[in-house]
Amino acid sequence: MSQVDDTKRLSDLIDSVADGRSVDWDAAGAPPDDERMRRLLEVLRIIDGVAGVHRTELAVSEVQERERAARGASEATTIEAGEAVTDVSNLRWGHFELLRKLGEGTFGEVYHARDTWLDHSVALKLLKPIVDRKRFLHEARTLARIRHDNVVRIHGADEHNGRLGFWMDLVEGPTLAEVVAREGVRSPAEAAVIGQALCSAMAAVHATDIVHRDIKAQNVIRHSQTGHIILMDFGAGEAMDADRADRRPTGTPLYLAPELFDGRVATRETDIYALGVLLFHLVTRSYPVQGETMRDLREAHRRGERHHLGDMRPDLPHDFVRVVERMIDSDPTKRFHSATEARKALEEVVAPSHAASLESAPRPVATSWHRISISTFLVACGIAVFLTLIGFVTTSAMAVTFGRGEFGVGSPLAGFQRDGWFVWGASLMVAPIRYIGEYTLELLGVIVVLRVVRRLVHPIDDAFSRAGAACQQFLERHRLDDPNLLLQATACLGALAFLGLALYRWDQANVFAMYIDTAPADRLAMLQPANEPQFDVLSRLLEKTLFWYGLAVGVVYSSVRRSNVRISSGTAAYVLGVALAAFLLFRVIPFRMVYQNKFPRVDYGNMRCYDLGRANGMVRLFCPDQDPDVSPRMMTKEEGDRNLQARGITESIFTLRERARVFGTASP
Repeated sequence: MSQVDDTKRLSDLIDSVADGRSVDWDAAGAPPDDERMRRLLEVLRIIDGVAGVHRTELAVSEVQERERAARGASEATTIEAGEAVTDVSNLRWGHFELLRKLGEGTFGEVYHARDTWLDHSVALKLLKPIVDRKRFLHEARTLARIRHDNVVRIHGADEHNGRLGFWMDLVEGPTLAEVVAREGVRSPAEAAVIGQALCSAMAAVHATDIVHRDIKAQNVIRHSQTGHIILMDFGAGEAMDADRADRRPTGTPLYLAPELFDGRVATRETDIYALGVLLFHLVTRSYPVQGETMRDLREAHRRGERHHLGDMRPDLPHDFVRVVERMIDSDPTKRFHSATEARKALEEVVAPSHAASLESAPRPVATSWHRISISTFLVACGIAVFLTLIGFVTTSAMAVTFGRGEFGVGSPLAGFQRDGWFVWGASLMVAPIRYIGEYTLELLGVIVVLRVVRRLVHPIDDAFSRAGAACQQFLERHRLDDPNLLLQATACLGALAFLGLALYRWDQANVFAMYIDTAPADRLAMLQPANEPQFDVLSRLLEKTLFWYGLAVGVVYSSVRRSNVRISSGTAAYVLGVALAAFLLFRVIPFRMVYQNKFPRVDYGNMRCYDLGRANGMVRLFCPDQDPDVSPRMMTKEEGDRNLQARGITESIFTLRERARVFGTASP
């Protein structure tokens, strides 16, 4: 063979290695008498192996720059097929504006991009020409239908200027590879919980007849705000029934199942193997099978050379080791055959292992229970203080309504026992807790139904997503996305809602603003027992308004927590004050006047009166039938007064005269 032919063949091999194409090294061997060519081929073979092992972590070695005609200072250029870029300023792909590069792997680059149609941020993955167009578009559209909390949400796929790509949610947070590098190995309990989340994600992916084929620590993100585990990067995804001609193993070699090195197609079991390797890595920072080149890995698998988890970490719980070892078994028939089966096995591991760790460390358990006991005690004390406080308020309001005339020691609360404040407060809270609890359960039911409908009917799900994006876009465009402003606006709307409630039920809302000693008879008649259902309606409306107000505040506050913006103390006081003021005015203050207004009947002469309390030998009387222009309704008499006649019954002090029981002069 001539030197020109050798040079051309060597150049073609270098191009194949650089482009990641498969090379038949056995067929490319050098002539026996050409030692120089043999050494060059051996070096190229080693380079190809190293690139195969670490392909997802390599950066692009050369940036292709192309001159384009300027159409204007503000006009964006487009990315074309086969082009890799590091400077993304003023670049576009379709209707996406590239903002910054997030990372790069074998199959493409990932960018932080802005969707110019909806004006919101996404993660955009642009694929290299090695990916088959027809298969990719079919699988990307299939993946876009997956709706799972642990799977990154893919919104669409397309092709522009010969470059395939898809866009998905922009998830902020470190990858598990970064977590392990920064924080060290994870505990078996944490690794098992991560494994459960990824098993659920895999089950959702496998349900669409797609295998991920590149599950690894670099492709799993831990959300920076919620800690949620998100499975990313479907660039290597493949249909389970795909019949690939070259059968070249695709993915990260250290995570590849041994059968993939023999040219078999990817299956559910190969994804489960990769997850087992990931869990192995989380607790060891190493891998079960290691090698410097693809050839080394293939040979290690064939010879059964592997590290066992129990040998590397003998301190790990036996059950955890057993599950991981089964996931990475070299025989695919011995692995878990579904992600759900693997998840159930991990679920059984977590609780027993956690209990065992607690038994082996009794002092932390005691400390934990001690802290729980203290927290429970403090919460119970807080509830008791709150109930006592509102009981005091409702009792004080009733005392004020009955007048602040001196009685006994001169206290306006005379005749209202202090030891009953807690009881009154607890009685006051029964109905609100009951009805707000019912509203909450009803809302949860509606939410569950809507979530099911969204998952089953994709157009509805897309409509919800578009509506949410449009709302966010509107808020951002008008600079209304400030958390403090949103909470203040919510509190203002809540105040208007409570004001509207007061105006709507004005007859019941303002009846308490009176002094019963001088109030007109028709105002007193508003408090008669027959009108209690009217006050029940006011209470139910109040509870519904409080429920929706609390829900709105909760929704806004959840977005505030995600934005890491500090809420001012004034805003927090305003939000809480609106609800507290409404609850005090519509529920606490009138409670005893409406629902706890029964006292012993003690007539004075021919007057119908009620015993409000006794102190220092004196009796406080309320006589509702008296004309305030002639004689006061509130009187104080000596207990031994002969005109006092105890009737032996207890009834509402606001009972109308015609409904009150009539006693003769001989009655007791």
